Amino acid sequence: MKMLAITVLSVYSAALGAQDGRAGVDVEAPGVSAKVDTQGVVAEAPGVSARVDSDGVEVAVPGVEVDVSADGVRTEVAGVSVDIDAQTLDALDVDTNSVQGRSETTADAPAPSTFTTISVSMSEKRYACKAGEGVAITGAGSVYILSGPCDMVRVSGTGNDVSIDTVRRIEVTGTGNSISWTKALVGKAPVTVVDGIGNGVTQD
Repeated sequence: MKMLAITVLSVYSAALGAQDGRAGVDVEAPGVSAKVDTQGVVAEAPGVSARVDSDGVEVAVPGVEVDVSADGVRTEVAGVSVDIDAQTLDALDVDTNSVQGRSETTADAPAPSTFTTISVSMSEKRYACKAGEGVAITGAGSVYILSGPCDMVRVSGTGNDVSIDTVRRIEVTGTGNSISWTKALVGKAPVTVVDGIGNGVTQD
């Protein structure tokens, strides 16, 4: 199932980055098929299926089914089903927003006390974050060097290169932005949310 998921995500990224005007990508191989379009991702292999769309995530393997959506979590195993609604998940302090292997709960996800926007084009900008501060980076074709304890860094725009010393959370949109970080403010790695086309986050 893990290999299937990796394949689906790779195909999905390729589809989103396609510039040939196609609505999506269909992949078929012996025993395996995957369809990727603006509606989501559907992958199937013998006895295994996975669906990712605006309704949530549904995974089915022999004897086990899992459905995750805004309404909660539903599992079914050997004819026995368990439903956990969104209110119960909140009461149990369970956060289903897991990104790159780490789940950020409300306890370690406070909103930045202040937010500063930095925007330059075709230039270099250095900035020292203050404790609890969030930084929004826009502009195009620029180099940003952030020092200090950045609580949250949001990067948009096009073709920006951002180096961050210490950070808790990184959010990336736009196109062709490259972000690197050195240390995590909380845990082993910052929570990272990447959207858009051709964006990447790595550790120095």
